[in-house]
Amino acid sequence: MRRLAVAVAFVALASRVAGAEPIRIDGALGFAHFQQQAKPRIGTPRGERLVDQTAVTVGTTVTYSLHRYLAAGLFAELDRTTRRAGELVGFDADGRATIEPAIGGRSTELWAGLVVRGQWRWLFADLGYGLITRRWDSGRDDLPAADGSTDGAFRAEPAVRWMLTLGAAIPVRANLAIVFRLEWRIRYYDQRGDQPLRDGIVHGTQEIRPLFGVAWQP
Repeated sequence: MRRLAVAVAFVALASRVAGAEPIRIDGALGFAHFQQQAKPRIGTPRGERLVDQTAVTVGTTVTYSLHRYLAAGLFAELDRTTRRAGELVGFDADGRATIEPAIGGRSTELWAGLVVRGQWRWLFADLGYGLITRRWDSGRDDLPAADGSTDGAFRAEPAVRWMLTLGAAIPVRANLAIVFRLEWRIRYYDQRGDQPLRDGIVHGTQEIRPLFGVAWQP
């Protein structure tokens, strides 16, 4: 352990001597909106949407350069999602769709953990592991805890809580860049509150989302 600490300190010192800025702070913002509807024909007034979902993500990553092509650090992301979905019942007298609501509500998800970054010129790839994974979801009453409670936050199973990101940082100033990234996250929730999900099931969730932001090297 002592030798490892000395090696890391040596690499960090070498990066400073080489003139590289060792610390990089990224800020990211993501937005996604998805909807579906049904009409008797194109041009008919819109009725109730079959699916209506909006998601907003804000995040930050702080990394320290260990090598010209390698960095490591911490990340945190917060998602806010509003969704509503149902089944088509029919159309009213004006041709507007009516639905039978099946699911709806809001969710707030917090991810925070460790990240390792490979970097080359403007391009980079991040591999992250979520140490903290919580999702508060008012729209998933069909996935209660073992005691029937639906108030607690979902917690991810430790073995599957990964994030993979591919991105590009385009310099606009000496220490400032515009960042575009594509992020994939996967996790399996097996707890709600402090109890396992009913019947021992797991709740798998994954998504791919675009994010944009800035990177600053102080």
